[in-house]
Amino acid sequence: MAMTCLGVLSTVTHLRTFTSNQVLMWRETLSGISVTGFYLAQNVIDLIWVFLSPAIYLGPYFYLTLPRLAFSNYYLVAVEVCWWCSGMSYVVSSLLPPQTVLMTGVFIALILGAFVQGLTPTIAESRDSFLEYFLGLSYNRWAMEQVTISEYQHYQDNMRNVIIMIFKGIGICGMDTVLVTDEDGSGKLTPREAISFLRVQQNFTFDYCNRFQGDAHAAQWALGLGFRLIAYLVIRFKKTSQ
Repeated sequence: MAMTCLGVLSTVTHLRTFTSNQVLMWRETLSGISVTGFYLAQNVIDLIWVFLSPAIYLGPYFYLTLPRLAFSNYYLVAVEVCWWCSGMSYVVSSLLPPQTVLMTGVFIALILGAFVQGLTPTIAESRDSFLEYFLGLSYNRWAMEQVTISEYQHYQDNMRNVIIMIFKGIGICGMDTVLVTDEDGSGKLTPREAISFLRVQQNFTFDYCNRFQGDAHAAQWALGLGFRLIAYLVIRFKKTSQ
């Protein structure tokens, strides 16, 4: 929920980047200023807020909730959420008329933050289906996995078995693909399932999840960059069609 609130706030903030400067942008580009230069300048200016707003938001939140993961880990995830949401805001504001961008941007941020976050439905439930790819577009699906791994890392000494089963149920670290599930649907533990669990328990460390955290970081940055490229192409196309 924390990242959903941050995502919505970031979306609302960055929707103004191009909607409030559209008249100025077209006037300046018609006078000879490069569309690319104007677009990059607006992005660079916005980067200040992309890196500053998570610190302001997490300052009181972190010390009220007192999670065990480091503040730097939480901050990095929050920056990536702002990066994703600001990029999405650029796409919305470049495609739609100014009077509709606020409702559309907030709607997208809420849907992909509050309802498509990898918990309901879980990553495991969506495995090998279209929903898995749809979940891959959600900033909160990646943020949830990153924060969960970083937080539970501090409980592995005395809650290893619980963590493994939680990760399996949600699909974090691909644990649902490693453990053998209820094959006959009876709900009873089979020897094959028991052996599978014992193997994972003996070899499981959070180093195994480093790859999944790296994938989550890469996905957030790649999606934010992709949104920015789409927004640039839309603005560029509007300029050439005028």
